[in-house]
Amino acid sequence: MDEATSFQDNEAAGQVTALWRRKNCEVVVAVVRSTDKTSSFLLHHSEFKTLQPHKWLVGKLEIRAGYGETLEHDEVTYFLAGYLKGFLTAPQMISHYANMYPQLIKDPKVLGPVEHFMAKQDSWTREQVKLNRSTDPLWHHTGFIVAQMDGLQAGVAHWAKKQGKEPLSLFAVQFLNAVGDLLDLIPALVPGTEPPL
Repeated sequence: MDEATSFQDNEAAGQVTALWRRKNCEVVVAVVRSTDKTSSFLLHHSEFKTLQPHKWLVGKLEIRAGYGETLEHDEVTYFLAGYLKGFLTAPQMISHYANMYPQLIKDPKVLGPVEHFMAKQDSWTREQVKLNRSTDPLWHHTGFIVAQMDGLQAGVAHWAKKQGKEPLSLFAVQFLNAVGDLLDLIPALVPGTEPPL
C-alpha cells in the first residue's frame, strides 16, 4: 500500500466506521445478522468483545466494491477482505495460534525447517505471481489470495497495535492457514520427528 493509506476507526462513537481509507476509497464494516437478513448494522467494538469462548459470531461480512469514484484493483479488494477478517477475528486468531503452535511444534528443531520451507514457498509464490499473472489465470488468481493473506496479517497487526499486544507475524498467519498441511509436512521436513497431534 502507498503512503496515503491510513487506518481509522471512530472510537468516540464506540463503533468501527472506517477501517481503511486511501484517497477516494473508504471501507466501512457492516455485519448482516443471519437470523434477521432484512437489517444490517455496524459492528460495535463492545459487541465483538463480549463474545465468550465457544460462542460464535453468526452472520456474514459483506464487502461491496465498485461504488467509489475511483476504481480500485482487485488486489486491493482482496487485501481489504483479508484486513477486515484479520481485524475482526484477531483475538480468536491469536488464541488459536497460541493453542496450535505447541501442538505442532513440539520439538525446537522442527521450527527452523518449517519456517524455512514456508518462507521459501511464500517467496516462490510471489515471484510466480509477478512473472505470470498477466498471462496465466491461475497465477492471476493466486495473486488475489496472496493479497488477501497480506491483508489478514495487516488486520491482525493493526488490532494488536491498538490493544498494545504483540502482533502475529506473517509466519504465524501462514501457520494457521497451513495447520492441515503441516501435519504431513513436519514429518517430511524433519525425518524421524514424531507426527504432530
